[in-house]
Amino acid sequence: MNELDFSSRFVRASHRPRGLARCVALLLAVAPSLVRAQSVDTVGAPALVFSPSRYAQSAADAPSTVTVLTADEIWRFGYRTLDEVLGAVRGMFTTNDRQFSYVNVRGVHRSGDFNTRVLLLVDGRRTNFMHDDVSAIGTDALIDVEMIERVEVMHGPGSSLYGTNAFYGVINIITRRGAALAGAVARADLLSGNAARATVAYGTQRPNGLDVALFASGARSRGGDLRYPDLAGPALPDGVVRGLDDDASARMLATVRAGNFHLLGALANRHKGVPTGSYETTPGDPRTESRERIGLLSVQYERAFTDLSRLWATASVVDGREVGDYAYDDGVLTEHLASRTAMLEGQYLRFVGAGHTITMGGEYRGTMSERLEVTQTNLVDPIVDLRPSSRVLAGFLQADLRLHDAVGLSVGVRHDRYDGTLSATSPRLALRWTLGARSVLKAGYGTAFRAPNSYELFYSDGGITQLPPANGLAPERMRNSELSLEHTFGRRLQGSLTAYDARVRGLIGAATEPGSDVFRFTNLYRQKSRGVEATMLARPGRGVVLQGNVALQQARDLETDVVLVNAPRAVARAAATIPLAADRVQLLGEYRHLGVRRTLDDATVPRLHQTSVGIRLRPRLASGPELHLMVWNVLDQAQLDPAGEEHVQDVLARDGRAFRAALRWAF
Repeated sequence: MNELDFSSRFVRASHRPRGLARCVALLLAVAPSLVRAQSVDTVGAPALVFSPSRYAQSAADAPSTVTVLTADEIWRFGYRTLDEVLGAVRGMFTTNDRQFSYVNVRGVHRSGDFNTRVLLLVDGRRTNFMHDDVSAIGTDALIDVEMIERVEVMHGPGSSLYGTNAFYGVINIITRRGAALAGAVARADLLSGNAARATVAYGTQRPNGLDVALFASGARSRGGDLRYPDLAGPALPDGVVRGLDDDASARMLATVRAGNFHLLGALANRHKGVPTGSYETTPGDPRTESRERIGLLSVQYERAFTDLSRLWATASVVDGREVGDYAYDDGVLTEHLASRTAMLEGQYLRFVGAGHTITMGGEYRGTMSERLEVTQTNLVDPIVDLRPSSRVLAGFLQADLRLHDAVGLSVGVRHDRYDGTLSATSPRLALRWTLGARSVLKAGYGTAFRAPNSYELFYSDGGITQLPPANGLAPERMRNSELSLEHTFGRRLQGSLTAYDARVRGLIGAATEPGSDVFRFTNLYRQKSRGVEATMLARPGRGVVLQGNVALQQARDLETDVVLVNAPRAVARAAATIPLAADRVQLLGEYRHLGVRRTLDDATVPRLHQTSVGIRLRPRLASGPELHLMVWNVLDQAQLDPAGEEHVQDVLARDGRAFRAALRWAF
């Protein structure tokens, strides 16, 4: 039985008191805020999501609010990487320092945080490195956007089901199936900045149910010249970095579904020049670069029983390699990380009584091999040579209870036990109330944690710059309260309103030793964030689709009451799709806004406004060529982002006006 078959049967079982007609009417009436991000073909259908409860359920019944972006919207608005996709999600925006991309969630992103407080899944499999918790979302991401069927973003903490990293949210990438491809698809892109990319895919589903999907993609960009006055000096007299913003990446993905088994294999490689002179490297030196590789191999067994109960068992291996070369006047310092992690997961779902469900499961993760080595060209022995290991064993339980035809309660808890004495217990409580046929009110409280990783616990260069923590580290902790209302205003307008309050304690940061420049990691900081988010989807007629979201937020340090760095008070997006010629031509427009943000030097960057326009030419038939043209930042407005602590610059400029022409051909 496939996921959609099970999903429909699950929905029937969970609404038995009113029958199938009541179930369908309810789902069609209370389409939640995630519907705003779905394609034209899927809006109005019952919206099923998997991430909030680790099984298929209607979005209205989910204990957390969810945003879903489908492959159609990703293509329509010309998103090239996962970070651009996430920038369309309410309360989120992304930045890029020309080496890595970072996601800011509800005004919170610590400098030096490589997306460690967001959990990134691929078809439900964890991809964050166990060594340093990194989740890649830029050109180094594991999955190409052409391989994505949809992206589910679960807002708020998810540690009650997923454990560490599910701090500010959970991102689950659902890959495309062979049945959806139904043949071969080729795509070629030409972009400004001397960039090009290509993707080929093939998919099929046999009469016996065997589903196969294969993807391969490659991208290359030479980049342009960049002006950094702060780097001007003997090595770079005019402050202009030339030809060092190059980027080359390649990805492969294969999925096979046969009976109860689902096999997934993915591999990504990237080679990136670093033009910003970060970490006090010699400006303009072409030897400063980074290389990343990540691989995922996973097999999952799913069994649905006649009583609609269901069993999952998953075995996965995540293999990662990161190499950074940093050029200095006295040689090149190379940081080499190699990590391989094994993961075993089991989960069982069972119906109890009339509409209640119980989900229980467990997880094991452990390093198969791990090594962090730092060398320098003029030294014989490594500066750092660490081979740590770590293991975690966890169990979780969630009960979804139907207290009344219109009231549901979700109660869940997970306990994680790490090596030594480190452990964490994460509860979640969510109440859902259906108000008539058009509204759903959700109230939730949950906690989350992030365990200290191997880098934070063990890294030491002998006291040159860093020492390990003196007394170990405790997990970071968060408490989050949330209230949301999702409402349908007739057939042409849908929207949602969400308010939240989050408190974080024990955030891990670097503390300098008294009388020296040597630092250690310690549980230093406390933060709070609160805000209101609104979404809207309107269909005024003739196929026109108008979408929008806005977040008004405040994120502050609890010790100093100072607004956090890179934390705007307002984040907004508006988008429009206007069909012409019987929907074979679509005019596209998107606007993104970020409010004023504080920098590390306590300066500010001005409001960011980005307007993009495009056109999509669709074929008459399902097969054939499809052309897409897009211009980002069409007004060529200057756009700045606060820089991180590793940069001399206080701000970094984004690219100006950018073009893309993409041709997709289905055979």
